[in-house]
Amino acid sequence: MLIYIIYIRYIQYLCYVINNVIFNMGATTINSRKKIIDLKDETFKALSMLAVQNGTNLKHYIETMLDRIAENYADKNLYAYMEKNYPDGKQPLSDTEKKQFEDWLGV
Repeated sequence: MLIYIIYIRYIQYLCYVINNVIFNMGATTINSRKKIIDLKDETFKALSMLAVQNGTNLKHYIETMLDRIAENYADKNLYAYMEKNYPDGKQPLSDTEKKQFEDWLGV
């Protein structure tokens, strides 16, 4: 009987955790800003269908996609800066370095 009570309490705990992790994932945002945007009907319908396919609501889907776009933009700018200022991998090997590397590989 004690095992069943522990098992039931464990299931209740798992349900609580799943509810808080999955369903409240986007509930807490830090420094969020609001912006009203106008969407065409076709765009609204397409985004709504994409949100449903991803198992979320339209608001959360759009926020997630915009966050990803911003992260990718930041990554691209960082990569361009690093490539311009630290071109370590862009210099070809000298014949001596190439020979040493091939000898090391056993080629």
